[in-house]
Amino acid sequence: MGIEELKGKLQVMKHLEDEYDAAVENKMKEMNNELEQKREDLDRMEDLYHALVVKERESNDELQQAQKELIAGLSEMVGNRTNVGTKRMGEIDQKPFIEMCKQRFLHEEAQMQALTLCSLWQENLKNPEWHPFKIVEIEGTPVEIVNEDDEKLRSLKVEWGNEIYNAVGDK
Repeated sequence: MGIEELKGKLQVMKHLEDEYDAAVENKMKEMNNELEQKREDLDRMEDLYHALVVKERESNDELQQAQKELIAGLSEMVGNRTNVGTKRMGEIDQKPFIEMCKQRFLHEEAQMQALTLCSLWQENLKNPEWHPFKIVEIEGTPVEIVNEDDEKLRSLKVEWGNEIYNAVGDK
């Protein structure tokens, strides 16, 4: 944008060449120098951007390769009969929701109700305005624990029980 602005000013100055004067000529030289500097800065920034994109792609490739190797190594270590569950960071475990909904709803409706309820609480946890946890110090170390006084969590516990409450609190 600065480059375009300088180009416009230079065009205006060129039209004023009829009134040729040293001050106008000096101003045009100064603006040409500034324009050239901005173009060089833009070129450097583009080069840096491209270098960063290449570096990011290389890092991503390395991470994917390391992930494949870790999965293969883990599979060899634990064997075929071992069932190892995985949980994504920050996601709620759906099992307590499914189990509770199976107790309260017909089989066809239980799965849908469980996923709906789980999704609702997952979205609640993502809401930056709601933070149902507090930091306490245990033996000099700060630890994040569930805020027992949170109204939403209390109503969840009353309505759905400890298992679902714990699943939300363990996020």
